[in-house]
Amino acid sequence: MATDHSTTRDTLVNFGVWLLKGLCALPLHTGARLGAWLGATTFFFSKRRRGVCRRNIELCFPELNVKQREQLAYDVFLNNGIGLIETGWAWWADPAKFWPKLEVEGQEHLDAALAHGKGVLLIGGHYSALDLGGLLFAKIAPRFAATYRPHNFQRLEDELLVGRGRFMDLIDRNDVRGIFKALAANQIVWFAPDQDLGADRSVFAPFFGIPTATNAGLRKMAKRGAQPLAISFHRLDHGHYRVCLRPWGVDATAQTDVEFATRMNEILEQEIRREPAQYMWVHRRFKTRPEGVREVY
Repeated sequence: MATDHSTTRDTLVNFGVWLLKGLCALPLHTGARLGAWLGATTFFFSKRRRGVCRRNIELCFPELNVKQREQLAYDVFLNNGIGLIETGWAWWADPAKFWPKLEVEGQEHLDAALAHGKGVLLIGGHYSALDLGGLLFAKIAPRFAATYRPHNFQRLEDELLVGRGRFMDLIDRNDVRGIFKALAANQIVWFAPDQDLGADRSVFAPFFGIPTATNAGLRKMAKRGAQPLAISFHRLDHGHYRVCLRPWGVDATAQTDVEFATRMNEILEQEIRREPAQYMWVHRRFKTRPEGVREVY
């Protein structure tokens, strides 16, 4: 029975990869409309993800009324659907057709960070345009690396390594030595630290006013001189995109782990609030709670 379930799962994964590759041949505006339709469909049929999204929005945007929160949750799913199509574009489409659609905010901050010569900590959130954002960033940056969690499905892992490998190097997020080696070579290393790693690997810092388990390891890299730089991606009208880069303005050697994590969450929150529907609120960001604090999901 387990073997039959695994075979069915692998068949679905292979079909999904085949379908996404085929969609890359569609005009971009058609692909985006199809992605929005997939997102809307998922909203109605994915009860668990919808529930997590609603709860996150309820916690983080208490100023919104019930109708506004429901509209935001629906818009999140629309954007996630578009993001799925964009992942296919990022992995398999011709990058040249995206360059005229790119706007950049803060290129000078990237240049200044690289000028320090000790590596760049590129800190970004899980925006729905994440993979396509990596492709767009490759247009304005030297070859860079990104940390990632190897995928459970070998077919997806193989496609990911080849697809993302077109424009970035990939480092297992547990490969600390590899991360420090890349930074020592003055490479840009991209992190998305807005996921729950559990209490053992985190400190609690406010995120949208909520004590949140936050990656505690990045300060060690900044203490060695790597420059923290925030990155975010935004879909604009008419199929255009904006990549935004912002310096942190912090001295990691003068901060505690909690202070560093607090600043990181503050910047992530500021970027998310610019386009909250384009953030992946479907993750259980507040799963790990401080001792004695009740669960939120």
